[in-house]
This record gives sequence, structure tokens and C-alpha cells, in this order.
Amino acid sequence: MDTACSSFQARQSDIARPARVRGLVRAADQGRDVSCVADPQVIHTDFFHENQWKPAHILLCWFTGTVGGVPFDFRKCYSRSRLTGTCSQGINAVMSANRYLQADYRLLGKAGIAVPWTFFSIQEVLLRQRTDQDTDQDADCNPMTVNDVVQIAREGNEIIVEANLHAVMAIEHYPDMDIDKIYLMADLVVITLGSTTHCKRCLGSYATENEDREKMSAISVANQRLQDIYEQFREAGVGCNECFFDELALFPDKADPGRRPTRL
Repeated sequence: MDTACSSFQARQSDIARPARVRGLVRAADQGRDVSCVADPQVIHTDFFHENQWKPAHILLCWFTGTVGGVPFDFRKCYSRSRLTGTCSQGINAVMSANRYLQADYRLLGKAGIAVPWTFFSIQEVLLRQRTDQDTDQDADCNPMTVNDVVQIAREGNEIIVEANLHAVMAIEHYPDMDIDKIYLMADLVVITLGSTTHCKRCLGSYATENEDREKMSAISVANQRLQDIYEQFREAGVGCNECFFDELALFPDKADPGRRPTRL
């Protein structure tokens, strides 16, 4: 998959039809009436990575409601968990996703937007988790979150973060259909306290068949989310190469290696 970086200036999102949580906050700050409902979901998804299909759970949340009477809906991915990973990796993924989701609920609440707090279920993920014993060190749990990085830096520790961006081909499985997607992923390599760990974030996605309509918007949202992360790093004194997705250079590998993955 291509890694695409550019010096990107984040665009202002369309407040009339927001595509991210901070868009809702800005709308409320401007005096608009905002209503919102959150629906956390666990989606079985196969990712094409390192020349093979790897099954995973995507923990994403649908936000729906109205801004000034105009309906909106968007989704945000909070974590990813390998189906072939261990139970502890699945638990870590859920806990990490819920921490990010709780931070968004608090952000919305401070803006005066009342949203019922619902969270991802550890039981739901573990019930779907395969029992395969997989000791792959690249398992997609999240041992560190962005908030962890910021907190460690604020405690006076030196932190270096290397941001690696990837466009990853995926297939989302639903009861009545499969949907080909491209996920915009960030692997933040965190070097601190004598060790190296990873903070992996899904920043956006778009349907392959709707690439002409959805790609540019998905990249814009992903880059705005990256800018939010980099701002937190700068304020905490975290050293980081600030790279962004480049819409002109983003060409994910769409070659299918053979057998398409099937729904479990």
C-alpha cells in the first residue's frame, strides 16, 4: 500500500452537514441546534495487508442527527482487533475504543450537545474472537493511545513519534452484503521510556465503488483528524514528523491476491 504524505492545510468542514465530531461542536458553538445519537458497532472486516487477507473486527460508531434541522450521518472508526489475536488483544482494543469514544462524548457534552453514552461491548468482541493461538507481534491491539502519549510527555518524558500513513484495501461483511472499502490508517510509532510501541488509528474510509464521490471527502476528514492529533503532540512537546494523506499521490494497491475472503 502507498504511504502518502504532504504538507496539508486542513479545510473547514461543512457545518451544515458535518462529517466529524468537531464539526458538530463547531456548529453548536455557532449557536445552531444540534441533536445527535451514537451507535457503536462491531463489524467483521478483512484487510489486505502484507500480500494476504487478514480478518479483523472494526469498532466504529455511527453518529446521526440534525444540525439546524438538516439531517446528517457519519461514522468514526475507534479501533481494530485481529480475529486471530488473543483475548487480551481484543479486550485492549475495546478498552482503547471506549476511551476515545468517552473523550468524544465529553467534547460533545461541553458544547451542550446531549448524547446518550453507549459503548462497545467486550463480550461482543470476545464472543466473535477466534480461538486460534496467534503470537504475531503485529497484532492489531492498541497498547498506547494518543492520550497516553500526551500524558507521558506532560510528565516530563521525552517522546518521539514517527507517523506512517497507509491506504489499506478491506472488505466489510454484513448479513446481506459485502462492501469493498479503502481505509486510511495511521501507524504512530512511539519511542519513549527506553521502548518502542505502536498507536494505530483508523482515520477515515470510503467505498471503492464510490471512489469518485467519497475519496476526497474521506481524505479531508482523515487529514483534519491528523491535524488534531499533531496539535495535541505539539502542545505536549512531543516530537513528530507531521505528514498527511495526499489526494494526488494516494493510490492503494487494489490487486486481489486470489481467493476473496468470505463471511464467517
